[in-house]
Amino acid sequence: MVLDKKEVFEKLYGPNWEVQNWHPMIRNIRTGVKSSKAHHCGECAARRQRSCYEALHYVYCSAMVVADNGNVVRCGEVLCFRSKGCLHHPFSAGYNELFRELRLFGLVAEELVDMVTTPDSDLGARQKEQRRTENAEIQREMDRQAEELAEAGAGEGPQSFANIFDRFKNRNKQDEANRRAARRTEANLTRMATREAEAQRHRWTKKDTKISKFNKSKKRMEEQRKAEERAAQREARAKTEAGLLMNDGTLSIVRRP
Repeated sequence: MVLDKKEVFEKLYGPNWEVQNWHPMIRNIRTGVKSSKAHHCGECAARRQRSCYEALHYVYCSAMVVADNGNVVRCGEVLCFRSKGCLHHPFSAGYNELFRELRLFGLVAEELVDMVTTPDSDLGARQKEQRRTENAEIQREMDRQAEELAEAGAGEGPQSFANIFDRFKNRNKQDEANRRAARRTEANLTRMATREAEAQRHRWTKKDTKISKFNKSKKRMEEQRKAEERAAQREARAKTEAGLLMNDGTLSIVRRP
């Protein structure tokens, strides 16, 4: 079973993550208290949105603390994913060995980030292939590191992310299979369209050939008709000059004395 992203963040931050209409500018994820402060995302330079947290540009410190009312809650301090943590807890508090190890390799846990959907139609084929190769290399390195950590029993805190990683990895494999199937379908459709275009060009060529032959035959017949008319005119002119034609075009019999 694939773990939904909603479940991942609920495990990390608690049920307040799914508060109706939650938005980082108006609601605190730990307490649910609304706030009017608006901040900008350092990654995308736009106003901070829910997607900034879903893409791990920002996270909340999930260390368990005792609130003023005595309840055990998460710290909830906002921090950049690559930061050293909030002012009171280290970065690793509330997280697990998997995230710490990935951070050492300069990776940002792509398993929890949706696939890039930015249109790339303006990129050349070579650039697209290079980007796919680079993404595949990063994914292979992350898979290798995560598998080693999972086999070593990594995963601390209230929820082990080893199982979450496995489920997301399975989802990534399924996504890759779906992408391969989509590429095959696109290639088949392209081949079919190419064949249809070739067949259409062939039909047009045959039609053009028939029209060309008809026009050539028509031209020859017209030239032959004109040649016959010219021959008849020459013959009539010759007979007129010999005095053999009357004014009405009939032959006259001339008897010589």
